Amino acid sequence: MRKIYAVLIIAFLFSSCKNIQKMVDRGEYDKAIFYAAEKLHGKKRKKTKHVKALEEAFYRVNQRDIDRISYLIAQENPENYDRIYDAYAVILNRQEKISPFLPLVSKDGYMAQFEFVEAASSMIKYGDLATAYHYDRALVSLAEAESGDKLAARRAFDRLQHTDKYTRHYKDKDALMKRAHDLGKTRVLLQMTNEAPVIMPENFEQHALAMNYAKLNSFWIEYFSGHIGDWPMDYRATLSLEDLHISPESEVVDRHRDEARVEDGFKWIEKKKEVGQDSLGNTLYTIEKVKKKKFKKVYADVIHIERHKQAKALASLTYLDLRTGEVLDVEPIRVTANFEEEGLDFWGDSRALCGKHIRTKRIVEDFPSDYEMTMIAARHIKNSVERHLHTFVF
Repeated sequence: MRKIYAVLIIAFLFSSCKNIQKMVDRGEYDKAIFYAAEKLHGKKRKKTKHVKALEEAFYRVNQRDIDRISYLIAQENPENYDRIYDAYAVILNRQEKISPFLPLVSKDGYMAQFEFVEAASSMIKYGDLATAYHYDRALVSLAEAESGDKLAARRAFDRLQHTDKYTRHYKDKDALMKRAHDLGKTRVLLQMTNEAPVIMPENFEQHALAMNYAKLNSFWIEYFSGHIGDWPMDYRATLSLEDLHISPESEVVDRHRDEARVEDGFKWIEKKKEVGQDSLGNTLYTIEKVKKKKFKKVYADVIHIERHKQAKALASLTYLDLRTGEVLDVEPIRVTANFEEEGLDFWGDSRALCGKHIRTKRIVEDFPSDYEMTMIAARHIKNSVERHLHTFVF
C-alpha cells in the first residue's frame, strides 16, 4: 500500500512539474506561478530545474509589467495614471498570492529567489494622481455642461464616479456628482391633446397618462406629466387622440333543450347459470340474481346569452425636441377594448346540461357603460404609450 501511495505522489509531482514547464514555455507565467505555488508547496523532492523555471517565470512576468509601467510613465500622459495603477495592482496581487508558499527549495537545496516590487506605495501614489486628474477634468466638463452640453455633464459624472476607485468622498466630489447628474439628465414632458370628434370624460387624460413613472424613468431620463421645479424640459411626447368609436351593445340569446341519459338506480334480474351435469349427462342449472343499472332520460330548458361591446381608439405619439423645434418621430397607436361575456340560465335537471354549458357561469354581467369602455381604452392607450417610451432613444 505504501509503495502504491509513493508511486501516486511521484506521478502527481511529475505531472505537475511537466504542466508547469509547458506553461512557462508558452509564456503563461502567471498561470504557471499560481499553479506551482499551490501544487508544490510543502511537497518534497522538487526538482531544481522546475524551481528555477518558476523563478524565471516570476522574473519575466514582473519585468514585463515593470517595463510596461516605465513606458507609460515616460509618455507623461495623465490618462495613463489608471493603467499604471492597474499594472501595480496586478504585480501586488501576484506577489501576495505566492508569498505564503515561500520559500521554494528544490531537493538539491536550491532556494528560488523572488525579487518583490514595492507595489502598494506606488498604487497609492498613482491612485492619488489619477483621482486629482479625473477631478480636474470633471471640473472642465462641468463648466461645459453649464451651457447646456448634457454629454459633457455625463462625462463629468463618470470622471467623478471613477475617483471612488482610489479615494472615497474626494473633496466636494459628491456634490459635484449631483450637479452633473442634474445637468446631464434628459427630461421629457408628457402631454395629451384631444382631436377626436367626441367629447371625452374629464379624467380620460389622467388615465391615459397614468404611467408607472418609477419603472419608466432611468438614471439619465426622467418623465413628467407637467412642469416641475426650475429645470426646463428637453423633449415633449404628445399623445394626440384622433378617434374613439364605441360599438352598440350586441346580445345573442339561444334558447334550446338539452337532454342526457343518466343512471337511475338499479334492478335485480334472474340469470340462469350452468353448474354441471347429472349422472345421465343432463346439464344442471342454477338461478341467481344479478344487479343491473337502470337509466333514464333527463331534460333541461336552457337560455344561453352572449354579450359583446367594443371600443376602438386611434391616436399618435409625437416626439418633439423642445430645444430645436424638430419633430423626431410620430408613432401611430391603435387599441381595441373588448367586452365579451356569456352566461346561462336553465329550468330542469342540471345533469342534462352538455359539457360546454356545465362550465358556463349562471350570472351574465351587465354591459359596461360607454364611460367604462372609454376608461378601458384609456388604460390600453397608456400601456401602448409606455411600450413606445421604453424603446425610444432620445
